[in-house]
Amino acid sequence: DGDTAEGTFELTDDGFISFSNGLLTISDVDGNGTEFRTNSDNTLRVLSYTMSDEDGDGIEEMITNLWLGYDIYDIYGNRYAYQGFNLTPGAPGVETVKTFKCGLHYFNTGWTFFDSSTLKIEEGANGSYTLTIEGSDSAPYGIYLDVIKVLKTYPNFDMTITDMRVDGVSIDFDDELIERCTGDELDTDGNGITARRYILNPWNSDNYFTANGTDVLAFTSSIEVDIDIVFDSGSPFISDDEEEDEGETTE
Repeated sequence: DGDTAEGTFELTDDGFISFSNGLLTISDVDGNGTEFRTNSDNTLRVLSYTMSDEDGDGIEEMITNLWLGYDIYDIYGNRYAYQGFNLTPGAPGVETVKTFKCGLHYFNTGWTFFDSSTLKIEEGANGSYTLTIEGSDSAPYGIYLDVIKVLKTYPNFDMTITDMRVDGVSIDFDDELIERCTGDELDTDGNGITARRYILNPWNSDNYFTANGTDVLAFTSSIEVDIDIVFDSGSPFISDDEEEDEGETTE
């Protein structure tokens, strides 16, 4: 009826979606007296779901069918069933906005990985973003930024690194010496569709930090990277020269 519930949610390890402020209660959702609500602790149980490959790249990542339920108790207070609700995306009149996952990833000489929280960037949302890795490590080996599958829709996408902070202190770097390449995701023709900036690339001797020293990237609390994103820069994310260099490095 146009009412909204605002808050945050998280998926717990035991399969419940927990809503910070609960949800609206609908007393007669089906015309037969069925109540739509959450449990008393503002949760709903994930009963089942179906994933599908919406954009045809062979990766199932879109939920197309979802069953959620709240607890039904017997007279002794024991849960014996769920009141289930079948939810499907793309309700009539609802316009969906495509989002792209963005993350910062770090690995050390022992191949231990540290990852930032994932940002979801709406298509066309040009602007500045910050990604943060928290923790500590003294043996940096590789650091890269990924925007997953954005090049499939926006081949002229670009992201510029504007600042990097280690333990809160800005460090020197040259954005032009931090290569643009593609990640692991490929389209049906075998072309890379993930935009990647390799901040520290151990396999490229021309990489800024590979050439100038990696010690500055060792951290005791955090690494922060500020980026400016443009969905249509007017030119391909990887230039012809960069594609040639990337191919030579791969060989």
